[in-house]
Amino acid sequence: MQISKEKKAEELESAFSTFNALSAQLAESYQALEHRVSVLTEELNKSRHERERQLAEKERLANRLSLLLDLLPGGVVVLDGEGTITECNPAALALLGGPLIGEPWHDVIMRSFEPDINEGSEINLRNGKRITINSQSLGNEPGKIVLMTDITEQHAMQTMLNRHYRLSTMGDMAASLAHQIRTPLATAMLYISHLNKPVVDDADRLRTLDKVISRLRYLDHMVNDMLQYVKSGTFEMESVDLGRLLDDVTQSLEPQIKLHKGQLKIDRNLRNKKIKGNHDALLGALINIVNNAIQVKGAGIIVTIGFKEIQAGKLKMTIADNGPGIDKDIISDLFTPFFTTRPDGTGLGLAVVHTIIEAHQGYIDAVNQARGAVFTVCLPLANQGDVLGKAFKSDRSCLLELARPNEVNQYASSK
Repeated sequence: MQISKEKKAEELESAFSTFNALSAQLAESYQALEHRVSVLTEELNKSRHERERQLAEKERLANRLSLLLDLLPGGVVVLDGEGTITECNPAALALLGGPLIGEPWHDVIMRSFEPDINEGSEINLRNGKRITINSQSLGNEPGKIVLMTDITEQHAMQTMLNRHYRLSTMGDMAASLAHQIRTPLATAMLYISHLNKPVVDDADRLRTLDKVISRLRYLDHMVNDMLQYVKSGTFEMESVDLGRLLDDVTQSLEPQIKLHKGQLKIDRNLRNKKIKGNHDALLGALINIVNNAIQVKGAGIIVTIGFKEIQAGKLKMTIADNGPGIDKDIISDLFTPFFTTRPDGTGLGLAVVHTIIEAHQGYIDAVNQARGAVFTVCLPLANQGDVLGKAFKSDRSCLLELARPNEVNQYASSK
């Protein structure tokens, strides 16, 4: 019995020892867990404070952007993937009128835009304003942001400057024209005076009349050039078919080219393109450039006309000849009115060309090549006026066609 009691005492002591050991382990685990909870709580607090700071910073940034958007002089419109206006600034409301939020962009175009869009990316609004439009996708988010810039005052100022320049040029032209007319007119009068002789045989009469007609034709050519120069800043713009323009150029120049035993080579790879401009004015400009080359080179003239589509929807045209080239001392005066190196030249041909190209929002330049001269003309393609074109597509189909100019015209004609 004594042994059994001792054994039970040992077992009880062992149980207490085990309990104490487990209690110590639990205490250590609890302390470790408590420490871990404390660390996590601190990290969560830091993360929450950082998140709050970032949210506050984003809110401040959003407020600044909102203020900046309101202060922008340009109209800003944000479109969703369906082409509906979700945001706009006060400048957009001032340009297009309200309401805008929630309105389909297509409906706003029909309501606020003039049907006649005739100068590249410049657009007339029904309220008399003139704007340019640029758009950018929203990146990963479906939709677009549209920026409208009011250029009404800028356009009016440019028109006024052009008018003053033309008036100033016309003053110089009037004085120069009087001098240019005096010589051929005096010559014609001198020839006519020969017809007052008591006896003039038929051969002398015919020779005199030919000389008189030649001088009168020169005067007529000069007056026509001057009128064309004065009017060349105002044209009715249309979509000019490049293929038809080239056909008319060939038909008009073929007799002169054959007369001088020359060649006219035209690259027609872009004949299906369309230019925004005036067919007759562009035809006259091209004929003028080629005729100038023919008059300088004469027999054996070879004129090559090439085309290339370059960036930003522009058409680059080169007119190269095999003539003697352009004297480097006069190349800067080539497009100056009444500047000429030919005794029978009016000095208005290339000046008219320069004015026509500028009126088409293009540019023209002339340089010498290894043999001959090269005129480079850059013109906007007609589709650059379609700034209201397709903007939104889904994988299934076109969700919205932002009215093209021809669609706006159809809309206007139906009213």
